[in-house]
Amino acid sequence: MAYKINSPEFAQAWRIVSECLLEFFQQGGAGSFTSSQSFDSATDSPLSASQDNASTEQAIKPEPVRTLKETRYAAVPIRLSDNNYMFKNLKDEVQPQASTYKIEMYSDGSCEFELCALDAEARQIFKDNQSERMPITVGSSSGELTTDCQIITIKKGKGVVDGRSVRILEPLEVEFK
Repeated sequence: MAYKINSPEFAQAWRIVSECLLEFFQQGGAGSFTSSQSFDSATDSPLSASQDNASTEQAIKPEPVRTLKETRYAAVPIRLSDNNYMFKNLKDEVQPQASTYKIEMYSDGSCEFELCALDAEARQIFKDNQSERMPITVGSSSGELTTDCQIITIKKGKGVVDGRSVRILEPLEVEFK
């Protein structure tokens, strides 16, 4: 049976063939095509061309690739009027005793942040000012920060680029071990 390339029947047949091929390759090339019955029944009740074009465009549309754009460093999060926090005055390089957070900025405008590898003096500064340096909406910790403990990131915090700053969306979780 022949169909015109612009017909809804052809569009439906193409969709079925594409789905079968996708299923075949997702199963590692194992199995067989079993959709011949669904093809015959699908061509009896064709979809409108506009519905099929919408589903084809949706299936073809690639997801944006998220790549690491740059890494910045911040000392203390700034409290905003809405009780959220933001990292401002970001530095290109880690500042000894001043940098508390390492912020990875991605091409899609999202960010992830974690604590820097704090040296002995920076650890003491952080410990003495932990409520200011890591408020609960910025991060949470378990264990006690000592001069020789490990800082283990359980979950990186999430943020979004806001001009030249980073707005914090989700807090990080760390463990001092």
